[in-house]
Amino acid sequence: MVDNEPTAALKAALVQDFALDSQLLEQPLLAVVRHATATLGKTVVIILDQFEELFQRHGPTVRQTLRHELGACLDDVRLPVHIVIALREDFFAHLGEFREDGTIPTIFHHIVWLTRFSPAQAYEAVVHPARQLGLPIDAELVENTLVPDLTERGEQVIDLPMLQVVCDAWYRQAEEAHRQGGQARSRPSAPRPLGS
Repeated sequence: MVDNEPTAALKAALVQDFALDSQLLEQPLLAVVRHATATLGKTVVIILDQFEELFQRHGPTVRQTLRHELGACLDDVRLPVHIVIALREDFFAHLGEFREDGTIPTIFHHIVWLTRFSPAQAYEAVVHPARQLGLPIDAELVENTLVPDLTERGEQVIDLPMLQVVCDAWYRQAEEAHRQGGQARSRPSAPRPLGS
């Protein structure tokens, strides 16, 4: 989610990612998704991460627009699109808006709860995507240092937000090192507190 109107931001991202005609920005989301799936020739997966921000930042009118636009995409049963919504558990009940106004009455039918990872799951969540993207990753460092550092003592579980924060910091360090022509640190530094 972004600060500006999310339906427009979603269309802009699709137009940019699929190199579509910018005139599609004036069309409904359904038209943009149709063009994206035709361009790709495969199913398009739209992932709406941190979806709780929709409820925190936007009023009823903006949320209604997004609900109707997403609902139209899902109503087209031949459209090869999947929509994944990720949000914090404390905002789960807010999804009732999609069911209550009939835009996506099946919103609660396909729920996957992610709570904590085992050390093995955390290792896979870090190493596998990097390898899939052809990015260099020190798997031994992840297994012997990162995962044990994040594992809660005595419970053998890792909280997902902590894993996300550390991996995001590590990724940003790698990006910055790449821009400066150097190498990323072998271990991510702790994120700085807000305002520092």
